[in-house]
Amino acid sequence: MLTKRRRDGANLAKRRRDGANLAKRRRDGANLAKRRRDGSRDGPRRMLHSASFPAWLLVRLVPVSKVTLFIPSLLPPPADTFGEAPMQRYPALEQIVARGHASSADCSNSAAWLCESFGVRKQLDWPAAPISLQGEGGDPGRSFWLCANPVHLQVQRDQLVLTPPASLSISETESRSLIETLNRHFAADGLVFVAPDPQRWYLRMPSFPDLHTVALEDAVGRDINHLLPSGNDRMHYHGLFNEVQMLLHAHPVNEARDEAGIALVNSVWFWGGGTLPPAIRSPWTQLVGDSPLLRGLGRLADVPVASLAKGSDFTVTTDALVVLPGPDQHADMDRARELGRLERDWIAPLLKRLRSGEIRHLEIATTCAGKGLRWSICSRDLWKFWKRPAPLAHPGNVTR
Repeated sequence: MLTKRRRDGANLAKRRRDGANLAKRRRDGANLAKRRRDGSRDGPRRMLHSASFPAWLLVRLVPVSKVTLFIPSLLPPPADTFGEAPMQRYPALEQIVARGHASSADCSNSAAWLCESFGVRKQLDWPAAPISLQGEGGDPGRSFWLCANPVHLQVQRDQLVLTPPASLSISETESRSLIETLNRHFAADGLVFVAPDPQRWYLRMPSFPDLHTVALEDAVGRDINHLLPSGNDRMHYHGLFNEVQMLLHAHPVNEARDEAGIALVNSVWFWGGGTLPPAIRSPWTQLVGDSPLLRGLGRLADVPVASLAKGSDFTVTTDALVVLPGPDQHADMDRARELGRLERDWIAPLLKRLRSGEIRHLEIATTCAGKGLRWSICSRDLWKFWKRPAPLAHPGNVTR
């Protein structure tokens, strides 16, 4: 009899527990139905703070830190094999290229890449001139502007080859004197040259010409005879090009440079014409770089642009674009040295931050031979040991 009463008591306790559980499930069901009816916007927020919310899903919903490094002309030209110099290795860069997710798209040069990335519409040219001028603190207004970079044209047999502009090292005094002469001569034509930097000049036009130009970086090291402006107004600008050359050739600045054995500033290169576009929206919340074009785009998008002076040790919030100066495409030793600097100061430190989890994604982008190339890598990609890094100059290593 005692045993039967104990069994009955145990059964009663079990039924009470079952009843309590059933009541709890009903309350939970009623609460869930109420939340569905209400369509409360706070539901997702409460879920994020719920102890039962899965951590893996929380990681996907929280904004991730991503850094995009844009390095113009990062790769050697297709025909370049680094000459006879020993093949140099860049472990961090080669690992990203080997193990990252590669993609490519048509893209003519760095100005096109930046303008497209920020949603700037192409005019007859990509409007690099007015945007860059604004980035240098100038006011392009509503006028039509051209980049008019001072350059040296070298005679090679029957060719005129545009040499790398950086080798000119024009002083502030030289630039001011040359600009004054040009403005005095072309004042009656309504042309105005400005030089916010001795190496970067701009030309304001009195009208809106029908003109297609070739970007400076695409003309360096090449015969310019087939790269001059095209379009309905091309003949006028071919004449302007020749007139500028004659003025510069006879200038006292170039006479002094010739006596000192320094390359002459004997021409300008017109490119990137257009008018300032309307306000744009930046796909990045952080911008880092010293490029006038990037700074101009930042002003149009109302996003501040930090200087490269602080190096790779900057705080990444959600996503950042860093625009670095690309290596020299036309001097093997200079190119190898600059690539080594980029590897040491930027690529390797950011790869280390990716490996430690401080940033979640790292992307390297560049332009080469009419293509825009990207390699995107996250920390789990670093474990793909079967994808072995190889020298960048080896055929097929960079676009597979």
